Amino acid sequence: MSTSIIECQNEAEWLSQRRNGIGASDAAVVLGVSPWKTPYPLYAEKVGDAEPEDLSEVERIEWGHRLELPIQEAYIDRTGRPVIPWPKFQIACHPDLDYVRCTPDARQRENAGADSRDGPLQIKTTNAFADHEWRDEPPLYYQVQLQHEIAVLEAEWGTLCVLIGGQKMRWFDMQRNQPFIDAMVEKEAEFWQRVMNRNPPPIDDTPACSKALQQLHPDDSGESIILPDEAGTWDSKLAELRESIKIWEAEKREIENKLKAAIGDATYGILPNGGRYSWRTQTRKAHQVKESKSRVLRRLKK
Repeated sequence: MSTSIIECQNEAEWLSQRRNGIGASDAAVVLGVSPWKTPYPLYAEKVGDAEPEDLSEVERIEWGHRLELPIQEAYIDRTGRPVIPWPKFQIACHPDLDYVRCTPDARQRENAGADSRDGPLQIKTTNAFADHEWRDEPPLYYQVQLQHEIAVLEAEWGTLCVLIGGQKMRWFDMQRNQPFIDAMVEKEAEFWQRVMNRNPPPIDDTPACSKALQQLHPDDSGESIILPDEAGTWDSKLAELRESIKIWEAEKREIENKLKAAIGDATYGILPNGGRYSWRTQTRKAHQVKESKSRVLRRLKK
């Protein structure tokens, strides 16, 4: 079998098809190396109980999309490699595992020769502060994405190209890593089986998990249920943590008050080691907070 292609007619259909499989960015989440998301919220999205985060108005994402074509053109100029942008609403599916999917930024060839190998090209943008993350090799989560695309497209190599701070371009060729791909596909199969069986991954400590739980259970029913036995342990630990937080918050306030008293009417306070604090006057503009709804977890008295 060979890689198959799903042709979507519009963005809504494309987004729906993305939910029906594991994409390249999802692969990093499944393997637990994504800095943005963990398996539980990804699971909630795949089973349709939570909506993916809307990134359409995030400015860095917008500029990343706008700069894709100019970066591709610069990459072609510097490498001499033929590059073909990936069609906007096409999704590639793994030859044997339909749910393992990808939408690369482009496909490329090593050179113009008839026997030249082709492979995926991923294009990224990042700020100047992340320069060190790309100094020797790409960040791990991007390497996972590229290996996922290499697997889906049955390629032997691929490239990660990044524009750093709008001024510096680097690219990294990576060869197919079959032992890693085998392990990755196994993990993806385990995750997708959870989706099919509606068997969620473990709860984690991330804000993304909290958001997913709010979306999964937006309203309460007014009923009472018996919690599992381990909930007693959770309750004791939560009480202990809340008490610790109170103590630390009190100590924090005391130290802040000492610094404020020492600064007095001044704007800045200079520390013996050369560091400094500011205690400036700030005026907040009046604004109206939009009505919103969410559930709040509270420990009630017996």
